[in-house]
Amino acid sequence: MLFLNHFIINSVMALSTVAAPRPHIRLRNAAYLDNVPPLAEGHAILLPVDRTRKSDSFCNQDGFSVSARVRKGRLRARCQDSAVSFVCERFAMVAVLDGYQKDGDFYSSNVSRRLVELCRERADEIPLNPDARALLIDSASAVSNESLDGGTTAAVALLLRSRVYSIAGIGDCAAYELECASARRMLDYARVLDPVSLSIGVPFVRTVGSFTMEPADYAGVRNKLISAINAAKIDAAQVETAEGRLERGSRLALMSDGVYKNFTFSVDCGGSVADVSCNADLAEMLRGVVGVRRATYRVLSEAESRGAGSSIVYHVKSRKVLMPSGDDMAIAMVSCD
Repeated sequence: MLFLNHFIINSVMALSTVAAPRPHIRLRNAAYLDNVPPLAEGHAILLPVDRTRKSDSFCNQDGFSVSARVRKGRLRARCQDSAVSFVCERFAMVAVLDGYQKDGDFYSSNVSRRLVELCRERADEIPLNPDARALLIDSASAVSNESLDGGTTAAVALLLRSRVYSIAGIGDCAAYELECASARRMLDYARVLDPVSLSIGVPFVRTVGSFTMEPADYAGVRNKLISAINAAKIDAAQVETAEGRLERGSRLALMSDGVYKNFTFSVDCGGSVADVSCNADLAEMLRGVVGVRRATYRVLSEAESRGAGSSIVYHVKSRKVLMPSGDDMAIAMVSCD
């Protein structure tokens, strides 16, 4: 498989009409997507190919560094998470998608491929107007006529050479901006379905910290989806966005919930859930780690180790709680060098 991947990469680059140095690309169980209309200077990678094995990719090209990793959890026979990247000389796109229910892997992989097609179709437009929201909404066309069981959540990031970025997400995939020794979670991560309303069959959305909720209650609602992409297309009103400009040396990180569910969240002095951003835990995890490739490895290794546990862990002194999850995992990071 490794030989085949290198053969495909070398063949595509040889056909390029633009002379360019060979990019630094590493693949394991990942497809180099050359079956959509190519740009001479652009390439795309989709993970995983085999959904029973782990998958990694790393690319350093055109001033961008991109690292993505996917791991199958212990809850299903096939991994339903996907990660995808597209890099050209003007911008980079990364996305993670978390499929759910029986055909979740179909939804996550097909939306991923559509994201690549849209990047190539809009290669001249995106640098002038980086709009991850439009990209995400339009990617849902890949599954709009399907009637399979399930759907996918997603987070998409566009990053320009100027380090301007645009992020969009639907569902519970997470987006972080990583600067030096700090992490900042973006999008509306604190929305959950109220536990009491779920018990009476009339669920409504509330924000963590605005009401008292015990960790056991949070465990019951953090797996409940508020929105997603499925056969009913996408509810554009539910797509969340964030925009900004990275400082030099900073990174964007996208993760499926299987990753960040193995981070610690905080409780107040009474033991009620206070902050589920996981900013402090992620920042500490990445302290001293340089480069996106090492960073994705560090985060995923720690998440896998913690996910092997079977019970809630309370750190009473620091008021932190860990609720291990054995779900599938996907992570992608991008930086502008």
